[in-house]
Amino acid sequence: MASMPIFQSVSSQLSRDFSAEHLASLKSFNMPSFSVHVVLAMVLQLMAAVQNTPLWRTILTWCIVLIVVGTLRLLLNRIEVRRSYQDPDATKHWVTKYILFSSVMSLLWGGVALYLSTINSNQIVIYVLLIAVIMTSIPLLVASKEAFYTQLFLILAPITIRLFFDPNSFFVGLAFLGLVIAAVFAANYLNHVVLQLQKTQLELQVQADTDQLTQLSNRRAFDSGFKREWQRSLRKSKPIALLVVDIDEFKLYNDTYGHLAGDDTLKKIAMIIRKTARRSSDIAARIGGEEFAVLLPDTDLEGARCVAQRLQQNISRLDINHPIDTDKKLTVSIGISCCKPTQSQDGESLLFPAMLVKSADYAMYHAKAAGKNCIREEGCGMHSVHDSLK
Repeated sequence: MASMPIFQSVSSQLSRDFSAEHLASLKSFNMPSFSVHVVLAMVLQLMAAVQNTPLWRTILTWCIVLIVVGTLRLLLNRIEVRRSYQDPDATKHWVTKYILFSSVMSLLWGGVALYLSTINSNQIVIYVLLIAVIMTSIPLLVASKEAFYTQLFLILAPITIRLFFDPNSFFVGLAFLGLVIAAVFAANYLNHVVLQLQKTQLELQVQADTDQLTQLSNRRAFDSGFKREWQRSLRKSKPIALLVVDIDEFKLYNDTYGHLAGDDTLKKIAMIIRKTARRSSDIAARIGGEEFAVLLPDTDLEGARCVAQRLQQNISRLDINHPIDTDKKLTVSIGISCCKPTQSQDGESLLFPAMLVKSADYAMYHAKAAGKNCIREEGCGMHSVHDSLK
């Protein structure tokens, strides 16, 4: 149990930057990795059986244990990986267990290598098999150097200690370690290339998801985040709220002061929206010319109302000139809608994301009709009722 903090430390380091792509990569590689371990173990078993020595019974037991641990890692992958995409805590637990099972498998290989290396006729086979096992750990290097070097240490430490204390195997062991070092350098180079590609991909993704003027999320990123948070609220039975914010008389403001002043105003208001929606789960986006949306997961109507009031107050403090009345300042109209996504008995959602968007948008137009600089609320789905009564 003393080793558990080591694995937790490694997994904690790993899970900070562990993305859905990493999970998908390890998930896709888990079955081939398991297959390679089984094939290599069978080679050892076949070699022991051909030699017809009592050694084959020990190898058979070892082989069964290795396959059981590999199967458990495979089942862990199948059971928990889907939850890991959606819950950061589940990701951390998944990574901890994945590294733990992988480390047990590496330790088993290190142990059997130490046991078999005492038989001179088996040494070359053992070295080749260990190199193959090390290659199966390379995908962990892409996710975390700490995890990869943990596997490397557990595989090589037992046999390395023996080789340096056995004069007959010293030079063979030295050649083997040279080959391992070369493999590690190659793996590190691969890791560097992959990380650079990931960094470039991330930068391109951020650019694709960001409104270039306001630096808020754009409509594409908002729609994607909205779907994700809606599913999370549905799964956890938590409320979710949406604010639709529209700048009053903005077209007239552009006509009066020019588009450069209009762009500057959009930037200032976007900055206020970003600071007001300050939780990591909140999504602030520019969804139109002068229209913004603020998604507030795990927020009820009262909480959304407080955010809207604070947003309106903060924007008023910007003291931006009104395009018509010099005694007034530029204002915003805000529509609010809130709901708790629920499912029917057959698993179908009773409410849909589009209902929340339309209701908040409907409330914003009510705020405009009420004289602007107002906050109005609308129940999720109630816009359809109003439309049917017209």
